[in-house]
Amino acid sequence: MSTASPGDSRPTMPPLAHHRVDEVMLFLDLVYVFAVAGISGVLREGGTVAVLRGVILLAVIYWLWCITSIQMSMRDASRDRSRLVVLLIGLVTLVMAVCVPDAFGRRALAFALSCWAARLLIVFGLVRSTWRVFQPDLVGVVLTGPLLTAGALLGGRGQLVLWSAAALAEFASPVLLRAKMRAARYDAENVVERFGLLVIVALGETLVGVGEPLSEAEHVSWQQGAALVAAFALIAGLWWSYFHHSSGLVLRRLETADTPFDVVRGLLVYGHLLFVGGIIAVAAALHLVFEETAEPAGWFAASLLCIGTVAFLTVFLVVRLRTFRRIYRSRLLGVVANAALVAPAATVLPAWVALTAVAAIVVAVALWETLAPVSAGVPQRDEFSAVR
Repeated sequence: MSTASPGDSRPTMPPLAHHRVDEVMLFLDLVYVFAVAGISGVLREGGTVAVLRGVILLAVIYWLWCITSIQMSMRDASRDRSRLVVLLIGLVTLVMAVCVPDAFGRRALAFALSCWAARLLIVFGLVRSTWRVFQPDLVGVVLTGPLLTAGALLGGRGQLVLWSAAALAEFASPVLLRAKMRAARYDAENVVERFGLLVIVALGETLVGVGEPLSEAEHVSWQQGAALVAAFALIAGLWWSYFHHSSGLVLRRLETADTPFDVVRGLLVYGHLLFVGGIIAVAAALHLVFEETAEPAGWFAASLLCIGTVAFLTVFLVVRLRTFRRIYRSRLLGVVANAALVAPAATVLPAWVALTAVAAIVVAVALWETLAPVSAGVPQRDEFSAVR
């Protein structure tokens, strides 16, 4: 039965029947590992410009992943045509990923054209009859692609300006086009699983951030050994905080929403942008920390480490407050502890000590939510029935 939210006559449709994530989508995720690693490398260059470039690249690449994944949740991904199109998108995305480290240099045009080509493949290969509903597909073809290409041809400051405009267009499209997109139907479980897999891809990149400096070292010092244990605890704590509690909350919220698009837009698309961005920042910070574990991390590495962790914890803190009007106490205290205690100390303490402190906070949050979920403020199942 169709439903409508108050004040809006446009009907929303019941969710699609569930089908598992097809293996071809898992294959596509392997390509995004390279893209995420490239963005982390751009961040490690340091400075405001590097951060801006990283945000632009993340916006373009993340939106491409989102649109491909959401489109595939609307159809049978096991069909020959769908799999062939996804493989072609994967090939073009691989070219794009290879260009990421030098996207603001000699490979700018190749990056721009590969992004544009991927969006064209989505529109003409996948969308077809649903193009009137999922308008961001067209935004990528008629606006983002041309802006990226024009910026690549200009180079320098012109490239930064036009690529920033392209990123803003991607960020804004789900908000500006809500009225035309709210009738879209989703396979809720499939979509949630896809976004969870993206979190795993991003967390996997943090391991690369740890492994590269250690593999290049002649010997591993005790400080590096301690930092390795702390890094694993941090990654495991982030994984536990997301998959042990949060992913199930996402699914229940999507299943109980009157307008699923609003949940997809707010909690999945925008929320997971913060998740992935935060993990990439942590990955870059870990790489920098392991270069000099016995020395202070420096303001840039410390900022990436703390901001990345805070961004990860903040998402469900905000969601719980907006949706249920209640405080997610464990996440709030985790954010405050990172921002008020660790961030200032990370520039003066040895890097491995600062990393250990951040890991201890994240693990403490995960343990609190596991051992005493009500006290921690974890949303309970009966809360969802009162919120539509």
